[in-house]
Amino acid sequence: MAHATPMSPNFSLPIVPGKVPLESLSKWPETAAVMVSSPMPPDWSAAITALGDFLASHQWVEAAHACYLLAPQTSTMGGVGSPSTRVVLLGSPAPQTSPAFHRDSDPIIFSEIVEFAMSLKPVAKGQDGFHGLPHLQAYKLIRASALAELGHVQLASRYCEAITGSLGRSSPYINAAFLEQIRGLADRLVGAPHVEK
Repeated sequence: MAHATPMSPNFSLPIVPGKVPLESLSKWPETAAVMVSSPMPPDWSAAITALGDFLASHQWVEAAHACYLLAPQTSTMGGVGSPSTRVVLLGSPAPQTSPAFHRDSDPIIFSEIVEFAMSLKPVAKGQDGFHGLPHLQAYKLIRASALAELGHVQLASRYCEAITGSLGRSSPYINAAFLEQIRGLADRLVGAPHVEK
């Protein structure tokens, strides 16, 4: 037992991951496959999430996100402000740690694909259907703005319509500034010339 003094912290220090050889890290798909294909004990989801956390601690973001997608019970996809969120944009570090995240549209597109896949899950009788990932609407607005700047007015308009269609439910990610931005972009797109075929 460590020596405790009045100045000792009342919490445990974070565990710094040890150096793992690249060869071992690169075998994560086999490890995940064995975990998923073996008989599922109750804590299998937590084990795959732990593998994802380990990969994320070594900056293997895409590999970590693949593990998180395999374990949705313990690896939530959500906004930056949620402490349990492990994936904000699929295939990208958290936006707060990557200030230039908006330059690459792939993570937004990948996240939209996951959102679509989640919408395909059958709805139990008496329950509401899937209305999309609320935190993703702001990123869709960023994508719509970028598309509009590139002259893809029709596609940007479809994004605006999809965002507006998902605003029926209250969400901590939707505020007056967001609504003003979506309205402003939609108004701008109505008056924009169409350069697409």
